[in-house]
Amino acid sequence: MNRPAHLVLEDGTVFPGRAVGAAGTAAGEACFTTAMAGYEQSVTDPSYARQVLAFTYPLVGNYGVDDAALESSRVWTEGVVMRRSRPAWSSWLAGRGIVALEEIETRTLVRKLRDGGAMRCALGEAPPEELHARALAEPHLDWERALAEPQLAST
Repeated sequence: MNRPAHLVLEDGTVFPGRAVGAAGTAAGEACFTTAMAGYEQSVTDPSYARQVLAFTYPLVGNYGVDDAALESSRVWTEGVVMRRSRPAWSSWLAGRGIVALEEIETRTLVRKLRDGGAMRCALGEAPPEELHARALAEPHLDWERALAEPQLAST
């Protein structure tokens, strides 16, 4: 089934793709991993909380999903983007409510993030304008940018 979808960065850049995970939309800070394996460990790693994880390896899910290899008992990423995925991996993500896209030009995305720095994003089957607004509504994970002035912590 063809489910057209998009990844939209906060600067308005639109990456067309195809939804393969859960229906709906998700948002967070765009980040990437260059790992060739360990995709199930990556999405269950708490360090990826509130982030949308892009996999640079061209095929994700090629060895199935090993539940014994998870980093934690749940998926922490808000969403997943990749060039190509295998059905078992996409179904595993969908079963956990994770919005996932394939057919994303991940090399271009990574260059943009590497050159432009961290960016908020949104992904899913909504129109790009809605996804852009959702990305802009996300709080920054970069606390230097998120705080208007220095905040002192009380002891």
